[in-house]
Amino acid sequence: MNPSDDFVVGYTKKVHFGCGNVYMTVNVDASNRPIQVFMQVGKAGCCQKTLLEGVCRLANRLFDRGEPLEEIVMCLVGLRCDQGIAGAGRLSCADALGHLLKSYTIQDLTPEPLHGLPVQQVP
Repeated sequence: MNPSDDFVVGYTKKVHFGCGNVYMTVNVDASNRPIQVFMQVGKAGCCQKTLLEGVCRLANRLFDRGEPLEEIVMCLVGLRCDQGIAGAGRLSCADALGHLLKSYTIQDLTPEPLHGLPVQQVP
């Protein structure tokens, strides 16, 4: 994110898991390329929130360094946890974030709904 930017455009997606709802926000630049990600878990314990924040901080550091989006996606997609909902295509919070970021790798770089859920633009 450019330090002179007062506002960024972001998309927030709510996804349900066995451990609760996960809210994933992707902020984009003027070209609609992801520049930051944030994840929040509703009613989660301190440890889970800390782990998700760590995943997002690492992804954001990779964005800052210009790492290709496809490389970040490959690191996240396919990770499983015991609270994932495999039948719905959600293996873990990291997997869901990977799929959300993957939607930005399509040609027109607009976010696609993840597993049929609408993407909402946050002003």
